[in-house]
Amino acid sequence: MFCTKKQSKRFSAKGGILALMVITILILTLMGLGLLQVGFGARLNSIKAKDNIASLLYAEAGYETALLWMGRQTDLMATLSNKNASVNLNSDNLKSASMPDTKLEQYYDVHVLFYNFYNALPVYRVVSNGYGKHFNHTVDVLVSVAVNSGWEIDDFGIPINPSRTTSAETFNTGDIIGMPIHINSQGGSPDDNTRDLVINGTPDFLSPVSLGESQYDRRNRNKYPQNLMDLFKGGVYFDQPERPSFDYERLASKTERFKADTKYHIQPRAHPGIRGGLPAVQMEFDVNSSGDGIIKLNDECTVITAPPGNWDYKINKDSLNNESRTTAKYEKYNLYAYHYVDRATKLDSGIRHINIQDTYVRQKFSGLQSSAGGQIFVDGNVILGGEQISTVKGKLTIIATGNIWIVNSVQYDGNHNADGLPTLENPNALGLISLDGVIKVIDPGLSAAGGGPPNKFFIRQDYKPVGIPSGPEIYNRSLPNNLVVEAAIMSGMGGWGVENVGSRSEEYDSVTQRLTVHGTITDAVRGAVGTGFQKHYFQDTRFALGILPGDVWLQTRYVPIPGGWNDYQNKTALGSR
Repeated sequence: MFCTKKQSKRFSAKGGILALMVITILILTLMGLGLLQVGFGARLNSIKAKDNIASLLYAEAGYETALLWMGRQTDLMATLSNKNASVNLNSDNLKSASMPDTKLEQYYDVHVLFYNFYNALPVYRVVSNGYGKHFNHTVDVLVSVAVNSGWEIDDFGIPINPSRTTSAETFNTGDIIGMPIHINSQGGSPDDNTRDLVINGTPDFLSPVSLGESQYDRRNRNKYPQNLMDLFKGGVYFDQPERPSFDYERLASKTERFKADTKYHIQPRAHPGIRGGLPAVQMEFDVNSSGDGIIKLNDECTVITAPPGNWDYKINKDSLNNESRTTAKYEKYNLYAYHYVDRATKLDSGIRHINIQDTYVRQKFSGLQSSAGGQIFVDGNVILGGEQISTVKGKLTIIATGNIWIVNSVQYDGNHNADGLPTLENPNALGLISLDGVIKVIDPGLSAAGGGPPNKFFIRQDYKPVGIPSGPEIYNRSLPNNLVVEAAIMSGMGGWGVENVGSRSEEYDSVTQRLTVHGTITDAVRGAVGTGFQKHYFQDTRFALGILPGDVWLQTRYVPIPGGWNDYQNKTALGSR
């Protein structure tokens, strides 16, 4: 059967329409598939981007977890020593350091390792790997302990009885504080009505001051008006979190490690014929004719003490572990009045002259060693200084289990700036640490109380004067009008300050005396300085560079060293493993 010409054209038109529809459907299908592919790719890229960011965030979270764990260690070097210099926080179960997400398969893995020494400071390496389903990030950071670079006080109040402190010690006109200060909130509420920083007149605060209290009281009234704010030339910051700076267990642990690394262990002996005398070693610093720094040392001193005054407290050690708090937190301690030495020692024939270089040791860990520095451990009390100003040439840290009594100026050899501070290039440094006692400036006038020290010739013990002559008798003594102490000071059971405040027997000149510190101060509790002294405290920034031997710093905060931060994405994605 044949189609007509007209029918053939009709079928041809229908076939073209069908073909066009097929082509259109094919094109739309391909476009749909393309759009689906694009959407899928965009979705996949979005998932990967989120996973990439998540792996980095997990790596950083692991780093922060490591710092938290490090700060909780009593002695990090001792901990790592027991772990062969490296800790994997996950596998050792020291802290839950992974946060697995079973849906996204995201978690982190952290390693803490000993890396090296920077001068005397140990440097640690924190390697935190953040894992995602498709990506792996690593944060690799070199950190070290944040060395105290100012005035750190655990309890800013001054004890006035066995159970209470006060902030009665004020900052007065003429005081210059050139080191950062942090003061924890002293009231029951940070917004109470009393200022925790007691100011009388116009002292100068040249460095930042950090306060736990609010600037405003409970009624929103300003406790620090503009005339006070103008005194804070380095700035003042309110509502700051509490910053505990003292941990006796930490100090005791580090002292044991210090003792184990120290060649010079000194245990002074008091003369048995002097009732109630305390054993002490007297150390005076000097530079000999060869230019070497030396220590004139006598470890057979007998200290005669005087009754404490109203402000002479330290922490009662028995109260530290007293959970029921039935033991008083503070106790009074007896003051340095004067001391006796063997007659041969008085004539200098019994004094040992020790080259400071001979006390040098190096901390050693995992086959690495620190720069060299002097270390001396004293199981007892220390009398620092004598009749002359002591000059320290060398690097030396002294740890004493008892009190360290400052009896004259102690200054560094070498270059100083116009402001009196040692230059950054000055290689000399001194660290003074009392484990169970206080570090205090004495009242040399106590040696004249009661008509002067009695002679002890029958036991061959003679009075040994300290300080500066200030009268006709050998026991008439005073301190320099500008007493300078250049050192990093750390008092374990008490505070830095001056003894016998309010009852001082020393004769003052018409010029107000200055108590100058070039260094840092770490107190367990604040010590009184009292009237008669202007406080001139200036930060020695060199201590933050690890110049002191011994690694006895108590801070629990670890920070990256300059140039020590490195983070990167690993080339191999986890999905290909």
